[in-house]
Amino acid sequence: MIKKALIFNPYLDTLGGGEFYSLLVGEFLFQQKFSVEIAWPEKSILEKIYLRFSLDFEDRIKVNKKAFSVLKKKGNLVQKYLLTKDYQLIFFVSDGSIPLLFAKNNWLLFQSPFINIQGRSIFNQGKLKKINQVISYSNFVKKFIDEEFKVCSQVIYPTVSSNFFELNKIKDKENIILSVGRFDQILNAKKQDVLVKAFKKLVDDGLKDWSLVLLGGLMEENQYFKKLKQLTKGYPVKIVPNVSFKTLFDYYKKAKIYWHAAGFSNNLEVHPERAEHFGISVVEAMVSGAVPLVFKGGGVSEIVRKEQFLWESLEELNKKTNKVIKNDSLMADLRKDSIKRGRFFTKQRMFSALNKLL
Repeated sequence: MIKKALIFNPYLDTLGGGEFYSLLVGEFLFQQKFSVEIAWPEKSILEKIYLRFSLDFEDRIKVNKKAFSVLKKKGNLVQKYLLTKDYQLIFFVSDGSIPLLFAKNNWLLFQSPFINIQGRSIFNQGKLKKINQVISYSNFVKKFIDEEFKVCSQVIYPTVSSNFFELNKIKDKENIILSVGRFDQILNAKKQDVLVKAFKKLVDDGLKDWSLVLLGGLMEENQYFKKLKQLTKGYPVKIVPNVSFKTLFDYYKKAKIYWHAAGFSNNLEVHPERAEHFGISVVEAMVSGAVPLVFKGGGVSEIVRKEQFLWESLEELNKKTNKVIKNDSLMADLRKDSIKRGRFFTKQRMFSALNKLL
């Protein structure tokens, strides 16, 4: 009997770090001899996945349009039962709600921390009885999910493309400060405008021969993106939306420093969703040999761990940046530490954790 598995992620077209996580779950299940389907309305998503992540699913994973239509809708219990009952496993990415699933094994992933959404209501607790495993993206997310839904979720950290781990030697670094993230202001906004402000201050104070490069996804040109382009005029800042995996990979290899500002200036106890929930781009930068200087909040603190990589104000960010730029020996030491820590988050570690849930 063929084992069938279904992957449902309502945000798949954003093709960010969280979507990469879901796709890797699909790859893991394929390796475990499952017949894997992705719930999505367009088959063209497979080509987009390949261009963005260099993952070739064309002959390995099928697109199920009907499944997306049924699972995206609220209610309609009969349709959901008929659709899901024949699957051995369903991997479902939550938007804060609890789905009603009838597969033999149901895994529910929370990528974001949710609070005050009646997670302990009788209705939600009833649906949770059909969930075999709740998974959290990080300990930061787990703290809020376990409290909100009265569960004990399993933390399974994301990983990055195996291409990054195949880097044998870090060389040909350039004077580039890199930041990668969506160009929008929803949920855990990456706050590139904050980084531009910090970089402009560095340049105004005398920094020469360095550039800031901002890469990220852009669904359509929005006001935030237009504002960002205006802010950078006259400064050595490069903004490139929707880059290919190859271009992204090349910039990681070239960058000496990596900046990250998600969560900055927010009250993360009141609005934890505005923090970085994990920070896959930070791991990508670290294993590529870029020294991470990231805002102290959310899941990124679990990645870098050491205080010397963390900042809480723009003044502190610039101070630490200057310190690294002006001290080659320090930069080399921090780069070594970053690579070692980044290599903790391997695909083998992630797949091993998933295997224990089967």
